Amino acid sequence: MYDTATFAPAAAPVALEGNQSQLGDACVAVTRGGTSVYVSSPAEGKITKLGLRMSPKVTQAPTDRTVAPGDEVALVAAAEGTPQPTVSWSVSPDGGQTWTKITDAAENTYAFTARATQDGYRYRADFTNAAGTTRTTPVTLTVEAPDGGPSPTTPPASSAPSGTKTVTGTDGQKLTVTPVNGLATENQTLKITGSGYDERKGIYVALCVDNGPGELPTPCVGGVDMTGGSHSSAWISSDPPDYGQDLATPYGTGGTFAVELTVDAKDAYTDCFKATCVLATRADHTLSGDRSQDVKVPVSFTGQPPVGTDETPTDPEGPTGGTTPDTSGGTGAGGTGAGGTGTTTTPAATAGGSLASTGATIGTAAGAALLLTATGWYLRRRARTTAGGQIRTAGSELYPDS
Repeated sequence: MYDTATFAPAAAPVALEGNQSQLGDACVAVTRGGTSVYVSSPAEGKITKLGLRMSPKVTQAPTDRTVAPGDEVALVAAAEGTPQPTVSWSVSPDGGQTWTKITDAAENTYAFTARATQDGYRYRADFTNAAGTTRTTPVTLTVEAPDGGPSPTTPPASSAPSGTKTVTGTDGQKLTVTPVNGLATENQTLKITGSGYDERKGIYVALCVDNGPGELPTPCVGGVDMTGGSHSSAWISSDPPDYGQDLATPYGTGGTFAVELTVDAKDAYTDCFKATCVLATRADHTLSGDRSQDVKVPVSFTGQPPVGTDETPTDPEGPTGGTTPDTSGGTGAGGTGAGGTGTTTTPAATAGGSLASTGATIGTAAGAALLLTATGWYLRRRARTTAGGQIRTAGSELYPDS
């Protein structure tokens, strides 16, 4: 028996232990409801179970809603299928161009309190089982002003950059970012502090794409600041290689640090409106395969659903470190799309071999990575020192002339 879609075996026969019979006829047994079929082969002492698979079919869909700010909204959807499908809810703040899964919304009813800033948001339910995924038709939430008119077009004061978020890493590190909501799409200043980090391991601090739990956060918007001039990322290390002495900031007592970054929502390779971006720490290129330094704080740019902060409970609509937007309704392809062209990049996390990726292709050899970093260090040193010092390269190392 083969799956007609993949042509892979649909089920493997199971041997019947202790069966010594070489006689008898093959037989077929069907469970009540016809969801499973058992086929036996007495001569071989084997039995095969075939399960019925039916893709989800929506039996109840949500409808458009018109509410006032502060009203409770309940969207309901249901579907049938075999196996029984699971449900998740997604939200689109841009008219269905991009979709983000809503954290912890895994019931047939999704309830929340409406805000004025959600006017025009679209919602849908996704039902999934082994046979496939079926989505409900998107519905629109209209949030009217208290006087019955349309919601104000001018964003309320709360939409300005605000909120502080602290996330604890797997090894007890704490990463705090301010602000995290309503970030400007260009030249947004973030204040970042950390504590409890392993001072023996250097880290990068940057705005990167979250690829899920246990995966390297990459690419990073703006890439690595190898000249110390862009302030889009920071290198924290108490024991950097020689070429990093003027680039890396040493840890404080107890594995602490404090930096300010200036970030944008997108660059030539990454768009945080098509991918889930987080302010992350990750091991530097000397230990790039070490995931113990990964700590990710979710952030939200203007026009995106807000994330939970230390001052408020987690917003169920906010993107988190473990979610990735679904761009099936948009023009981009995945979290690493190049400006919506559909181009993707597969990140590499080779131990000791890569710099924080910008989305561009970078050589995987450790020597090439070090040479890129060393070049940035040299350019910076040359701008800061007087004439008379020369530097010559040998492989991937730098040696100052006497």
